[in-house]
Amino acid sequence: MSGFTAALKHIYLLMKKTIIALALLAATSGAMAQKTEGLVMTPPMGWNSWNKFHTDIDEEKIRGVVDVLVESGLRDAVISM
Repeated sequence: MSGFTAALKHIYLLMKKTIIALALLAATSGAMAQKTEGLVMTPPMGWNSWNKFHTDIDEEKIRGVVDVLVESGLRDAVISM
């Protein structure tokens, strides 16, 4: 086998492996998509402190946030259900 033929065979095998890898990636990408089944389509309404404070929360922080809500007028803008 000449050097040129061996190089072509190597390129062919490399392309074949690449195509298989891309096909596997495409086949499994649906499994990695976001799971929205059973979730609400709108964001939760109300005050959600978890995004800001996580587990570092205490009464002082809550009172501080409530004070800002009152001072900024957001308390009066709330829609009651």
